[in-house]
Amino acid sequence: MSYTAIPSEITFNDLNRMGSLSPSMYQKIVRVNGYSKKVRKLIEPSQKGVEVGGNAYVEDSDFKFIRTSALQEFSYLIIRDTRSILSVKPKAFINANMRQWQILYAKDSNIGECSILESSDYSKYMFSSGILKLSVKESPLYLFAFLKHPFLKEQVLKDVSKGATIRHSKLKILDCLIPFPKQKNGDEVVVHIEDLIKSIVDKEVLIRRKHGLILSLIDKELRDKQKPMPFHYESPKLKEIRQRGRLDTSLYTEQFKRLWHRIVNYADGYDSILKLGYTPVRGPNLAISEIGRSIYTETPLKGFYELIRPTNITEWGTLVKKEYLGNKRELQLVNKGAIIIGCEGYEKGRSLVLLDDMNRCTTNFHATALTKEDSKVIDVVFVRCFLAYLREIGMVDMIGVGGSGGHFAPEYFDLVLVPNFPENVKERVARLYHNPNAQSDQEQQGIYQLNADILNTKQELWRIQEKIIRGSEVSL
Repeated sequence: MSYTAIPSEITFNDLNRMGSLSPSMYQKIVRVNGYSKKVRKLIEPSQKGVEVGGNAYVEDSDFKFIRTSALQEFSYLIIRDTRSILSVKPKAFINANMRQWQILYAKDSNIGECSILESSDYSKYMFSSGILKLSVKESPLYLFAFLKHPFLKEQVLKDVSKGATIRHSKLKILDCLIPFPKQKNGDEVVVHIEDLIKSIVDKEVLIRRKHGLILSLIDKELRDKQKPMPFHYESPKLKEIRQRGRLDTSLYTEQFKRLWHRIVNYADGYDSILKLGYTPVRGPNLAISEIGRSIYTETPLKGFYELIRPTNITEWGTLVKKEYLGNKRELQLVNKGAIIIGCEGYEKGRSLVLLDDMNRCTTNFHATALTKEDSKVIDVVFVRCFLAYLREIGMVDMIGVGGSGGHFAPEYFDLVLVPNFPENVKERVARLYHNPNAQSDQEQQGIYQLNADILNTKQELWRIQEKIIRGSEVSL
């Protein structure tokens, strides 16, 4: 849904004032709700970040530097990966006075993306000059809810040059309008929206915590049950290179072989994912040249396919949004119990398990579906969690080949080894990802259940926000 409109005609005065015939220069926000406030009226004076320079970066430090890439559409929290959060020298650190419920907003590069500080654990963090820190006078979660909504992003982007390599929006966000409910119990609506945001934030925190526990459990089991055979690195022999048939690879490095040894030296043994009975099948090519024109939507429609793409899968094994594809062709289906794993670019290795009954589900050529006949849910979920571990320690990147993030194609899946963990350990790992018996106790819920709750909560939030934007009555 678009919140901007381009007029069908303009005056000579408009043309003289704008000095351009580009239609985008004349876009206007469609306003229905007249009860709105500018962002600058809702916040204390905004604070812009600073640049520390390349010489300030170090391999590891307690002091961190947040880049604009740490603010992403799919998450309410800051993305804490090594590309987005950099370590800096203590002498280069400038205290940004960051505290809970402040908002970081990207005014440059990925304009309009924002994250909220869910805790006060950011005392040793600073942020780049492409980010604004917004301290909200009251109802910070309500403002954040609309900053994450396309209504605000369109207000900013309509005046931003579209041709620049790195775009800048300056302080345009401060003059954007935040709609408020026009009804007697408007305060209750505001509180309800804040409760929904708080619920999503709490679940995101839990998802990341449980993902960390999954990685820790797997790592501990591997390290604690090693056979008494120390690792010794040897340069690759010609026979090994011929067997692999690859030179553009990290398979011969000491780092890869050390990680490989940790799995093959596991006391209870291991198997390749192929020997365990999993069949990898590349997803269909959805290009127009292959299947003709398609219709994409986020609304489920009769006869459409549910589409799961690697770009919508996070490193924690969650789905950020649901998409649907309409096409007259019979596309390759992915069924319940399959693992979908990204195989291209920077999404490679990201995976999730389809644990619900799927009507018509498909993926795309950038993904591979791993399926196994008559497999137990716990076994499939454990394998997915171990794939996430391999991605975390870098083995997926090392197995992949090529540039632009590399390719992790099905023909390399013989290199994916899975240790034969005891059933009780596999179950502990799997329950952190999928725990259908937890019901409404979110502390006991698995990542899969928490993510489903988040998607449902976002739908409810969107429904209410649309009514507020249009000036309609919100019933609670």
